[in-house]
Amino acid sequence: MASVASILEVLRPYARAMLHWLRPEREIRFETCEALFPDAHREQLLPPKTIATPDLADATCVPGVAQYASATYTCPAVEAVELENVLYCPTNNVVLTAEGQIVAESSTTIRRPEYIDTHAISARRVENLPGTHTALRSRFNHYYHHLIDHASRLYFLNDPALATYPSVGLLLQDGPTPFETYLLNRLKPPHVEPIRLRHRRLYRIERYVLLTPMTRRHAGYQRQPYLRAFEEAFLPDRPSTASERIYVGRRPKGSKGRKVLNEQAVMETLRPLGFNHYLLEDLSFEEQARLFYDAEAVVAPHGAGLANLIYANDAKVIEYFPSHHIVPSFYFLAKSKGLPYTRLHGSEQWREDDFEMDTDRLMLALNHFGLTE
Repeated sequence: MASVASILEVLRPYARAMLHWLRPEREIRFETCEALFPDAHREQLLPPKTIATPDLADATCVPGVAQYASATYTCPAVEAVELENVLYCPTNNVVLTAEGQIVAESSTTIRRPEYIDTHAISARRVENLPGTHTALRSRFNHYYHHLIDHASRLYFLNDPALATYPSVGLLLQDGPTPFETYLLNRLKPPHVEPIRLRHRRLYRIERYVLLTPMTRRHAGYQRQPYLRAFEEAFLPDRPSTASERIYVGRRPKGSKGRKVLNEQAVMETLRPLGFNHYLLEDLSFEEQARLFYDAEAVVAPHGAGLANLIYANDAKVIEYFPSHHIVPSFYFLAKSKGLPYTRLHGSEQWREDDFEMDTDRLMLALNHFGLTE
């Protein structure tokens, strides 16, 4: 005979589904922090900065970031904004007003309503959290977002302007993941401590420090003060060997997903030139850091593994896109690191299509970088 506990375990998902059906959903509205809290105290931690981006002037950027097809790009200012008595939703990792408006800067750099769990921000259970808190995560917490969008938040918590807070709780539903622990061990200020949050509730935060993003959607440019601190925290204490020639492979996932259909032919072209094939998900975080730190050259289809360029010292970068559309995340990252960069394009219709790399074009790009000797 089944125990009461096992019966409840079976029924629990159905009960949750019924509660979701009965619970009214809030309308999703993103508003800027300045519009919602015009009188909030704010400190500018980094001013805006305009950089030259001549390689993007003729680019076909994906919808939503067409403005990057320009000869210049202005990095946003980074600010710390002190908010009082706001709501925090750990499922979506967003800050809300009492009326349910989402503070845009607290969300992912991709601010689209369809990515928000509407039932979670409509939770009736609210717990109070006294003291000062902030968040590490945003709506998306993949490898790229953590390494390029989120890690800098830990660095900015070291800023003297925030030294007046004796302690800051770092809000994390279910506690830190292994990769978050890797970041925290190297960048977390002493006065910041992770706070484990529960599911299916909102939290009323007495004082929330909102750190506005250093990056934008598909623009992973890293500012120099942060890069210096990042390199000191993560890179080996020795000169780069500049000896690794890296091809970043992609493990098939689903029916589509930028798979390189002629990868064997690509490696037949690259291997005689000293390139090795790597599946980065098979390497530890530390191994990926060392590999890219010692890189002389990186060839890769567009993908999150190129976030590891943040560890590179002077690698030459060739990024391959399936179609004429580009996602300039890693162009901006390479630009911030001063890495020689070029892009190549397949002949498919969309950026997520599986595709073949033209090895003749690849050889021309390698020759341009002096990598065919």
